[in-house]
Amino acid sequence: MLPLAAAMMLTLLALCWFCFPAKRLSYQSSDRAPSWQPKLVWSCLGLYVVFLTALEMNQALWGLALVLLGFLVLARAVIVHVDWSLLLVFMVMFIDVHLLTQLPALHQVLSGVGTLSGGGLWLTAIGLSQVISNVPSTILLLTMSAVNTARLGG
Repeated sequence: MLPLAAAMMLTLLALCWFCFPAKRLSYQSSDRAPSWQPKLVWSCLGLYVVFLTALEMNQALWGLALVLLGFLVLARAVIVHVDWSLLLVFMVMFIDVHLLTQLPALHQVLSGVGTLSGGGLWLTAIGLSQVISNVPSTILLLTMSAVNTARLGG
């Protein structure tokens, strides 16, 4: 991985050198420091433990309900400021990719993925990520082959 990472870093540095002018950056100072909210941190940690416990007990929906209720009571601003449309996009993306992996036609097309060498799998991941994006292509390839994420480059 080191030669590949070094080549990619050198390429990035060369592109930055040619694409961006050599001008001094100006920074804007801010008097406001990020605020530390210990109540929110401890609430999130506690609700995370509650959700993990619910998952282990096969009660994911009850765990989700408890987490939502906890945030409504302890940190309502978190619920208000969540980008719900982005969260919905990710949920649909993962569900759709999972459903696509169940299609027989897709099994026929990608049946040879499990037998690919490391380089072949890497090139397949690169090509597929250009068509359907990185995360869905990784999910798709992981379901079609018995490899780990390190071989996919993720």
